[in-house]
Amino acid sequence: MYTTLPDLSGDCVDLTPTKQVSDITSAATTAYAKYPDADIIEAYVTSSDEGGNFYKSISMVSTDGTIGFSMPIDDYNLYTKFEPGRKVYINMKDRYFVEEYNSTVIGSLYDNNTPTNLLDDEVGRIAIVDYKSIIKASCTKVNEEDLVNRISIETAKNDSYLNKLIEFKDVQFKSESFGKNYYDATLNDLGGATNHTIVDEFGKDIIVRISSYSNFAGRKVVAKWSNKRC
Repeated sequence: MYTTLPDLSGDCVDLTPTKQVSDITSAATTAYAKYPDADIIEAYVTSSDEGGNFYKSISMVSTDGTIGFSMPIDDYNLYTKFEPGRKVYINMKDRYFVEEYNSTVIGSLYDNNTPTNLLDDEVGRIAIVDYKSIIKASCTKVNEEDLVNRISIETAKNDSYLNKLIEFKDVQFKSESFGKNYYDATLNDLGGATNHTIVDEFGKDIIVRISSYSNFAGRKVVAKWSNKRC
């Protein structure tokens, strides 16, 4: 949850969307494409990098709550500009988009340090000098609670919930995590993050990944969180 609300009153705009998020995501495939027109889409922010577990990326959901997607951004402290619940407008002109892990990513083209090999290109972070003209904060903000999907672990494994804000009730960590730090290389280390497993009363489980850069990485895991938000 958010602890300090930034004052965006002097930095917000109201624009008129010309396309729906679904127009973009339905056209996305596993091969990247460049969007040619200056169309505007709108969405609500669902993620926050305030705690450090999200890194240089913003998760969003369409205003009707049905489609989640993400935008990689080459900047820090994005929550001070685009906090959860903030409506944003995205100018799609010359944006690259692709389907990755059954969700859409919208960003810039990254040549993977091989500018002569187009097959090695991928959609990556929008440069710090560019993104402020591409993503604009709306003057509209909804309560973060209005975006929460309270669902079961089993339901959450449906890819339609990717990049959405979800909450589990009455879950606990598996015993191997008890007494470990949220980031703990002695448990496992996956590129600077630790995977913990949480389980519900029906025995269904799911992985929660904690970054070593999160501001709670050094805290000890407790047995149970009555409500876990992701």
